[in-house]
Amino acid sequence: MPYNNAPIKEAVFDIRVSQILAVSIEDLSNFSSYLPDGFSFKNEIIQFQGKFAINKKLPIEENVEKIGLVFEDKSLTNQIQIRFDGLTLNVLKPYKTWDEHFGLFKIVSERFLDVFKPKISKLAIRYINKIEIPLPIKEFEEYIINMPQIPKCLPQSLSHFFMQIRVPYEKYNKEVNITETMENSTLETLPFIFDIDVFQDQNIPLELNEILDEFEKMRTIKNEIFENCITDRTRQLFL
Repeated sequence: MPYNNAPIKEAVFDIRVSQILAVSIEDLSNFSSYLPDGFSFKNEIIQFQGKFAINKKLPIEENVEKIGLVFEDKSLTNQIQIRFDGLTLNVLKPYKTWDEHFGLFKIVSERFLDVFKPKISKLAIRYINKIEIPLPIKEFEEYIINMPQIPKCLPQSLSHFFMQIRVPYEKYNKEVNITETMENSTLETLPFIFDIDVFQDQNIPLELNEILDEFEKMRTIKNEIFENCITDRTRQLFL
């Protein structure tokens, strides 16, 4: 369901490729002319590789490679990565609506596929939510349903936790990574991080409309997971 104050810290729309019609960083840079108005160059994406020798007399070999470029809009909330291995849209807080952000991704994706004719290897969306749980609370389950269980022999309180699960979603030919953790609390709130990553790396369609349909399916899965892991008390925080 839509919320007036959705807890989305960052949303990611991603297409990974194994082949692309680009051989130089200049080829990627030229794609800037296909970006919507308002986007400008921010920085290069650098990949470092090195070989370290035990023998101190041998030199350390380093290889620095430019693998992509980042462009940012005037609001500083939308970043587009154009790389040799794919296309990514990062949406930073404040998040508006799926229609607006995915609409932008549709435009850039169509142009990316048309210009570079890539062989797609993976489709993914990732939503990183930061839920500010008000303190004090008696139990986490008042707000979050699927919390790790503490053995009864230990005090029933948490100072920190990190939980990650990966689940195949065969109905939609997808897989899901769910990560939960928490940041340091203040006197008033406990920041709970709820990270949902939905992806497809098999049987990827070739046509743009079918590819976009797969993203809509991933959105449905992401929403189902989110709604099934929070309580009505949590939902009140987003109204």
